[in-house]
Amino acid sequence: MHPTNKILIACVVSIPTGLAFVIPPLRAARHDRSRTGRSFLSGKDGESLECSTRRDILQRAIAASVFIPTASEAMYTDPVTRIVLPSEGEIESAIPKTFVDNPFEDLDKTSFGRLDQTPDTVFYKNPRFTEHVDDNAVQTMTKFISNDVLKQNDSVLDLCSSWTSHIEKSAAEKLTLQRISGLGMNEEELKANTVLNDYTLVDLNANPNVVLPYDDSSFDVVLCQLSIDYLIHPLNVMKEVRRVLKSGGKVVILFSNRLFITKAVGLWTGKDDLDHVYSVGSYLNFCDGGFVNIEAKDLSTRKKKGKEKMIVGDPIYAVIGLKSV
Repeated sequence: MHPTNKILIACVVSIPTGLAFVIPPLRAARHDRSRTGRSFLSGKDGESLECSTRRDILQRAIAASVFIPTASEAMYTDPVTRIVLPSEGEIESAIPKTFVDNPFEDLDKTSFGRLDQTPDTVFYKNPRFTEHVDDNAVQTMTKFISNDVLKQNDSVLDLCSSWTSHIEKSAAEKLTLQRISGLGMNEEELKANTVLNDYTLVDLNANPNVVLPYDDSSFDVVLCQLSIDYLIHPLNVMKEVRRVLKSGGKVVILFSNRLFITKAVGLWTGKDDLDHVYSVGSYLNFCDGGFVNIEAKDLSTRKKKGKEKMIVGDPIYAVIGLKSV
């Protein structure tokens, strides 16, 4: 489930009103939100296109790209991309010490609906042997997973897996990982993933009563990389993740602000990075999965520019939860 911004695609997007648009191959664009709360798309020549709704964003995307970052309302604006990004330390503070109100209790169906409502088996039919984020972000994820997340003799599940799990083969050997299982949508991609010991084809969006095809307490670590924004039943999936984790095991969910907007759920689109972190933390807290010690990490590369340590390239964030003992 790792889409990419390096592929030109054509897809049919279903709009809630019943209308449909065919989106031809398009170039990438930038999407940001101003301090006034209005949304903009920045085209290939840097022009700003004002829009106020997800439908407006999609229509602008037809002239720009289906692969755009979500909006952001954090603390500083990148002077080059005009995307507003979180200041250093804000991502970590987006997870409260105590979750109070359940943000999912009164949501309507559109919150987990998507502009493109065609089955994911269609969208992921053809393999994509490219990355979803830039090279620096890929290296950051790989080092974080290989050096910080995985421990000696771990059994690992790569949820929404693809042709890469961002696990160094040398690390897998050094740590004598007992098992690396992949669960994904495209068999060609999974076959090409050289660190996997086994793989399974499952569409996690096909059935709200999703059941992961693994025994209870099978894994020490469950990874979900660059895919959480596409899950339409995230609470159910995270409850299943808890079931297949061993006592004290951990789930690590990594994401950026790059996405296929037509396949991301409504709850995700138009939100800023802090909202995304809070939402993912809430998935773990309110899924009845018994996750504890939920925390967020900003893994993004930053460089001092004036008073601000600004993110360089694509941001990478991680939300981590432990299965209660």
